[in-house]
Amino acid sequence: MSTYQDVERDIRQMANYWLLRKFQFLDWTNDVFFSYIDPHNELDKLDDDKQVIMSMCFTEWLLFECPLRDGLTPLSLYLNERPARVSQQALDRLLQVRDTQFFSRFAILKKDAATGVSTLKDVRTGRCYDVYDQHLCEVKHWKNGTIAERIGCIDGAWQMVGQVRMYDRAAPNATSADGPGEFHPEDHETRPELEAASYFIRLARDLLSPDGRYQDTLKVRTA
Repeated sequence: MSTYQDVERDIRQMANYWLLRKFQFLDWTNDVFFSYIDPHNELDKLDDDKQVIMSMCFTEWLLFECPLRDGLTPLSLYLNERPARVSQQALDRLLQVRDTQFFSRFAILKKDAATGVSTLKDVRTGRCYDVYDQHLCEVKHWKNGTIAERIGCIDGAWQMVGQVRMYDRAAPNATSADGPGEFHPEDHETRPELEAASYFIRLARDLLSPDGRYQDTLKVRTA
């Protein structure tokens, strides 16, 4: 089994661990997430596919970013609690995920379908990464724009570690300064609290909130 598949399984196992315990935190974490994304409770305006993406975004935020207890994310708490049936190897891989993972938008510089590795340039920092993401490589029309996703470095190799991919066909230099997920000039007046939110939260808000800046141009495919 490849490292990518190992990590994918490790994250799924971690997610299932918290799924069994969701009654402890689901209500208030939903309130926090949707206070950023949909403070006016207008989710009924979203179609079914966008509702699926919203659920995926919530799960990714919860596992990797939400300060669930004592300021720690579910991923960090999982590593601290060391569930009995989780191997040391899995914990070591997840420790690397925790310490390196981040979400950003990347210009797609090169793709190699044979290896599943793409060369991606973070439009926010200018740093380049060789990232294993077979799906990104296989979608032929994802080429000239940007892909937003969460990546992490495990055993010296970068790979996708989240479940959300958002492709923007606009040229990277057209949306780098004030593009999706940034703190926009209008936010100073209407949503100042977004300045303290994560980039992932702001991007989800831009794309999925009924009043998000890019909501009207979003096309969703869940498969």
